[in-house]
Amino acid sequence: MIDNEAIKSHYENLADKYDEFLYWSPDFVGKLTDRIVELLRLEPRDRLLDLGGGTGMYSLAILDRVALEKPITLVDPFPQMLEHVPKQAPVETVCADAVEYSKAAPRFTKVLMKEAVHHVEHKRELFANLHRALEPGGRVLLVHVDPTAVAYPLFEAALENARNTFADPDEMVALLEDAGFKAEKSQLVYQHEVPTDHYHRMVETGYMSIISNLDDRQLKAGLEEMRESHAGLNTLRFPETFSYVLGVKP
Repeated sequence: MIDNEAIKSHYENLADKYDEFLYWSPDFVGKLTDRIVELLRLEPRDRLLDLGGGTGMYSLAILDRVALEKPITLVDPFPQMLEHVPKQAPVETVCADAVEYSKAAPRFTKVLMKEAVHHVEHKRELFANLHRALEPGGRVLLVHVDPTAVAYPLFEAALENARNTFADPDEMVALLEDAGFKAEKSQLVYQHEVPTDHYHRMVETGYMSIISNLDDRQLKAGLEEMRESHAGLNTLRFPETFSYVLGVKP
């Protein structure tokens, strides 16, 4: 069961610091975006829907790589996140729930969901709606942390939360196929190097929902666990594994 109130609180509280903590680096966003552009086969004529696109981080990175002729439609349920999309960018923002928006979505050729699908409770309904909204040959791409390869330098309660929260790529393939897509999965592994103090501040702020939905006691104990295990380390080095689940409408 997805705790929608906890998710709402997480993004409302994190909105002002979201890009500071989740951008990581130009190299990180660039590598993830290059794979997105490749798998979606984005072309200037495409009509792109960025579903759950938040502050527009990946919409903007896509626009740096592909001169889309039409504005990207970015849908997110949290106005605090949408406020950070640059007003001058060729991005049309819509404040709406993903499933509700998809019920009457206009025609698109490509759909991106970057680290959003695990927040959607009614995935089967969403994918069926997206299949209707996409033109033949259209593509939907789900990009999210692979729960089978979680390796953050976090405390055990948060890691267990991650393994139980992030979307299972095999399940996403099956659900997309049930909706009528031809689906496949691939991975991208990024090696992070982050100053230890900075990463601890990120965790204190609850930079991921798997942390922010823990209570104060769990977070305090977890941070102490991290300080002990990271003692003497100025830099944390760890891999982050992303699943890219692609659905193509025949």
